[in-house]
Amino acid sequence: MTSVTRIFDFPYNQLEKHTSIPDAFVTKKNSVWEKTATEEFI
Repeated sequence: MTSVTRIFDFPYNQLEKHTSIPDAFVTKKNSVWEKTATEEFI
């Protein structure tokens, strides 16, 4: 993949250029921050 042109291309581009990032996506649920790794998200 050469460039990210759509928001859903971002995780694939991130995994291609870097190793899996453990806290690539972070969401707050019930006042607790939950981390999601790139591979887990895909």
